[in-house]
Amino acid sequence: MCGLIVSKTLRDIRDIIESTSNRGTLSWTHSYLSCGALITDKYNECLSHDKLNSIFVDGDYNVIHTQSPTNKTYRPHPSKINGSFLWHNGMLLKHNKGSWDTEHIHNMILEDVRLLDAIEGSFACVWYENNKWKVFRNIMSPLYQTVCYNNVVISSVPVNETSAKIKPNKIYDMKTMFAT
Repeated sequence: MCGLIVSKTLRDIRDIIESTSNRGTLSWTHSYLSCGALITDKYNECLSHDKLNSIFVDGDYNVIHTQSPTNKTYRPHPSKINGSFLWHNGMLLKHNKGSWDTEHIHNMILEDVRLLDAIEGSFACVWYENNKWKVFRNIMSPLYQTVCYNNVVISSVPVNETSAKIKPNKIYDMKTMFAT
């Protein structure tokens, strides 16, 4: 199982770390923008407050992807294809458009976003392309939106009583949280 957390500020993520600890403890990645380039660092340890305090980049989206993969062929997220990046939480029944499930979803949406309906399995995703952050999920995989301190936080688990599930089968621009 995996977990996703996306936030612009570290204070919003602190409480979520414990909530997502049951979604993956084997390894995790931290992705963020630096001078226009997406940087991803991989860690083979449990996600901790101390580590996050030392690496978090306030001001732009930070994507934390935790992992406890269900098979031996896991790969660090995100999937990278021609300047487009995708993080995935869930499990697919089959993936023939890539060597792993996240790459399969990524290839499908790059081919035609209407192909999301054809993907068999569960998925909740964060997608970065053309300087835009987007999120989407299907009915089987949860993804929540919470407003904390005037910042939208996206996570695999509810953060607090104001957390709302992102509606399935639509792609949302994270800046506005309106369907694209």
